[in-house]
Amino acid sequence: MAKTATESADRFMLRMPPAVRQRLAAEAQKAGRSLNAEIVARLEKSLEQESEVQQILDVHEERLDEHETWSAKHDSRIDALEAIVRELRSDLMSMMRGG
Repeated sequence: MAKTATESADRFMLRMPPAVRQRLAAEAQKAGRSLNAEIVARLEKSLEQESEVQQILDVHEERLDEHETWSAKHDSRIDALEAIVRELRSDLMSMMRGG
């Protein structure tokens, strides 16, 4: 006869502070689950969230790379424009002084 998922699952002894156990037991009761099912559900959720966070970080890293590439391409143009603005500002100041 084939074993059920529960029967084939690994057994794992876990020590935890009594206060944590009490909180988990209360949450398990609210969710209508056993303490074991609550612990497993929370572990699975944390692993899923970790994966989602990593995906978000990967996307942001790609965007940062794109920004750095764009910035490198445009820095010289920005520098040239800033030089023009400084020159125009200087010319304007000279004109205002009557020069």
